[in-house]
Order: sequence, then structure tokens, then C-alpha cells
Amino acid sequence: MLAGVPGLVVVAQRLRNLVVLLGLSLPFPLSLVPEATGLHVAASDLLLAVLAALVVVALFADPDAAVWRRLGPAVGVCLPYLGWCVVLLAAHPSVRAVLQTSQRLELFALPLVVGVLVALRGLEWAALRAYVVSATVLAALYPIFGTGGGGLGVQKNPAGQFIANALILLLAARPLRTRPMLAAVPVLTLGLLWTQSRGALASMACAAVVLLATAPGAERWRLAMLLVPVGLCAATAFTLLPDDAQQRNTDFSATSGTDAARSLQIRAGFSREARGLIRAEPVFGAGIGEYPTGVPGHRTSSEDPHQVLLLQAAEGGYPLAVTFVLLVGGAVVMVWRRRRNGPVPAAAAAVLLASVAHGFVDVYWVRGTPVLGWLLVGVAIGLGPARTSARTSARTSARRERSPLVEPVRSRTLEGVGRGA
Repeated sequence: MLAGVPGLVVVAQRLRNLVVLLGLSLPFPLSLVPEATGLHVAASDLLLAVLAALVVVALFADPDAAVWRRLGPAVGVCLPYLGWCVVLLAAHPSVRAVLQTSQRLELFALPLVVGVLVALRGLEWAALRAYVVSATVLAALYPIFGTGGGGLGVQKNPAGQFIANALILLLAARPLRTRPMLAAVPVLTLGLLWTQSRGALASMACAAVVLLATAPGAERWRLAMLLVPVGLCAATAFTLLPDDAQQRNTDFSATSGTDAARSLQIRAGFSREARGLIRAEPVFGAGIGEYPTGVPGHRTSSEDPHQVLLLQAAEGGYPLAVTFVLLVGGAVVMVWRRRRNGPVPAAAAAVLLASVAHGFVDVYWVRGTPVLGWLLVGVAIGLGPARTSARTSARTSARRERSPLVEPVRSRTLEGVGRGA
């Protein structure tokens, strides 16, 4: 499979092609390296690395590049989490810890940086359309290959979130609501329900609340009206599911004796074990990627308690959990301040918080799941600073004109990157 990677690079000679390939590859995070290596490297990982390298080259080639100014607020938001990760590497030095930490950071830091590049080159809609198309293909194929992933190789919970993210994008961004794209809504809805991912369904509810809260008056009514046909599609799709899938999608009880109930019992055991480790190691935890767990009496094991805050505290103590909250909260504040810069900030907040909400009942740091949210955060900040009212802008301009210290600043963006796009 690795033999096809050079072919991808040859095809993607232009930046636009790389960005479109990134959007297409995100819902299919199949590893390109053997499982025996202990690493998971998907096509989207390689594309993110190539695009991030282009940003680094541009930064060194042009110290005045706009990407520096766009990334400034994001650096302050990410620094506490990144800093504590470095402390944890010193507290738990090992090759595995370095590799696991690197992969953890790659799931949010690289997408954020690449998102800025995508915005500066005006390629955000190309990437998002490609993502919706790819997620629709996943939704169409999932009922054929079964809820376990089958030949697709995508576990049901990540698959559910990939599909839910596509629905959230269609709800949040009017430029995506073309007739061909809206025709994908029934397929996406059926695929989402077929995955039987209750966390993904909960994330959709979270995203709907975020979008209704952030939409301006007229757009809020349009969004509310759009939720009606989506709800009808969901009700119709639910009737097409097998009986066991209908039961699992609606079973949230741990005492019903069903497979879904046993899953909830196992996760409750994971949570108890995580809390015990946190009490024993409240500052430095077990180390990132060094948290094996299991439930006595069940033939199951996991490296994740299936609750993102418990995982942070178990791996890196309370400081890692606190800095994770600051990381997500700071990103939401950044996009909220830019909510007047078009539909992308609202989409970024909805997808980011939806994936985090899913992470409170499932695995968050899994290949591909958080990437779209952080990519959209990067796009949102790459589109420019928060817009101010006309009155505030007039006052700012007047002060600048009166100031003798103001000199014209030469602004250059990533003109040399992807010139053929």
C-alpha cells in the first residue's frame, strides 16, 4: 500500500489537489503501516505533514507572512497543553511516550496550522466539499459492510462522527447547501443511524444547540427550518434499520441486559479504574500513551477510559486535564470572536464541540476524529481577525491617522506556496 504514496504526490502537484485529497481522505483513516509497528499512519496524516511543511517553509522564507499574524492567538491557546506534554515527557521518558505524544499533537496542532494555510489560499470550500462527498460515500457503504467496519476498516464510533460532521457542515455552511450536496442528507442520516454510534448521535444534538446559539436572527430561523427535514429523514431512516440496530440506538440503560447495556457497564468499569489511577498519580499521571486498563470479569482491555477528561487526568494528572479544557475553551473563544467572518467560525465551533461531546462518552484521541474540528478552527483564524462594528473601526482609523508612530506595514501572504492553485 505504501507503493501508492509516491503516486499521490505526483498527482497532487498543486496545492488545491493536496487540500482536496486531504478532505477526501479524512473519513477513511486506514493505516498505511503494519500494526506491528504500533503506529497508525493514514493518508490524511501524510497530507497534513506535507501541507504543514509548506507552512514552515513559508514562515522561514517570509518572516512577515500573514500566517504568523493569524497563528499568534492560536499559539497562546495551545501553549499550556503543549508545555505540559513536554513536562510529561521529562517525567516519563521513553521512545513510546515520544511517539504517542507526537501522534497526539498531530491530531490537533497540524490541522490547526494547515487550516490557516487553507484559508489564506481560499481553499476551504474545496476541502469541505471533498469531505462531505467522502463522508457520503462512507455512509452509503457502511450498511453494506456492517456495523463492525468490515472491509471499510473504520470502527463504528469514528465512522459515526465522520458522518455526523458532514451533516453538521451542511447545516452550518450555506455555501455547501447546493442541490447535489443536500441530496446527500438522507444517505448521511441513514449511514449515521446504521453505525449505531450513540455518541455520534449525541454530538449531533450538541452541534444543533451550538449552531442555533451562534446563528444571527434570520439565519437562525433558516437553520431551524432546515432541521425539520433532517429530523424527518432521521425518523424515516430509523424505520429502515434492523431491530437490533433500532434497539442499540435507543438503549441508554446499563441494566437492560442487552449488548448495549453490557458496553455501558464495561465503560463504567473503565471510569472507576481511571479515577483510581488519578487519585494515585494526581500530578504526572501514567504518561501519554502509557495508560492500559481493563475490567475484571470481562475479556476486554483498552488504553482509554472512554471519557476524554478522565484520560487526560489519568495520563498527565490534573494539569493535563485543566490544560485540555483551556485548549478547547480557548479555541471556542477564538472562533466565537470571529463569528461575523462568515459561516466557517460557527461550523468550527459546532464540529469541535460535537467531537468533544462524543469524547465524553467514547474515545476522543482516535485517528481522524478530532482533525476536522481543529482544521476548521485553523480556517476560522486564517480568515482574519474578528470584525468590529463600523463605529469601532472608524474610531480606530482616526486614532491611527493622528498617531505619528504609525507606518505602513508591508503585508505578504503565502504567495509562493501553491502558486498554481
